[in-house]
Amino acid sequence: MKILFITNMFPTAKDPSFGCFVKSQIDSLPGKDVHFDLIFVNGRSSKLNYLLGAWQVFRKSLANSYDIVHAHYGLSGLLARCQWRAPIVVSFCGSDVLDRFQGKISRLVSRLADCSIVKSRNLMTALRGTNVHILPNGVDLDLFRPMDRKQAKCSLGLPAEKLHMLFMGSAARKVKRADIARRTAGIVSARLQRPVELIELYARPQTEVPVYMNACDVLLMTSNWEGSPNAVKEAMACNLPIVSTDVGDVREMIHGLEHCHICPQDPTALAEKVLSVLSAPVRTRGREKIERYSREHTADRLISIYRNLIGEEPSR
Repeated sequence: MKILFITNMFPTAKDPSFGCFVKSQIDSLPGKDVHFDLIFVNGRSSKLNYLLGAWQVFRKSLANSYDIVHAHYGLSGLLARCQWRAPIVVSFCGSDVLDRFQGKISRLVSRLADCSIVKSRNLMTALRGTNVHILPNGVDLDLFRPMDRKQAKCSLGLPAEKLHMLFMGSAARKVKRADIARRTAGIVSARLQRPVELIELYARPQTEVPVYMNACDVLLMTSNWEGSPNAVKEAMACNLPIVSTDVGDVREMIHGLEHCHICPQDPTALAEKVLSVLSAPVRTRGREKIERYSREHTADRLISIYRNLIGEEPSR
């Protein structure tokens, strides 16, 4: 099976974390008898790259016989429709559906596509498309795994006497609400008798993330919205406690998991749950629950969607 992937999210030297989940999914497929070409449209550096991307899609589709064209993110789905020879799969990621302006584009793209993939049920509801599959991103369980906490702290140069709260995201992305995370950390610091540090992690290589997750005491998520946040699934794979707003599929993911909490988007409420986690610093058993979201299992499900679309496998 030959696939043309189109994405406007992919790791770069400037931001090695950008779209790392797209790269991880693509990297999991070659062992499944899948061959692929990749078009990365770096819209961050120039919006004109979308025009170049449209030409690349048209040219590559003429020169190659693809079984599937798979676009990641709604805007990339528009480029996928620059050819008509192969069926289109579009993976929607979150903001492309839930943002007011981009959501309109994504709903149009979903109608133009042969098949849509979303990460969570709330995205399926917002997309309002047909032939939509829910398929959260898979987790690399070899990379994200429990490690010795003292060694993890030491390797990062984090003081052993400090408590560390991990926040995944940049303050520049307002939807992540770094302001609420900082206010929460301030309340926690004022209530405890020992120093607490909020680590805001972004634009770091994916290989460093599990070290931080093992070194820290709790993952704090304060977002306005999410689909199926990778950080939560990766934290579960590292057995890191989680305190999160009720976004995306987080409630479903951590349901029944000790030392993990869903909170209102309020610094005081979030701080209370963080304090309860820090008062008895133990790890979770999240890894046991997240194993069904392994990268390999997700790859098998994606291949099944491909084969069903091109008639090689009956619908399940």
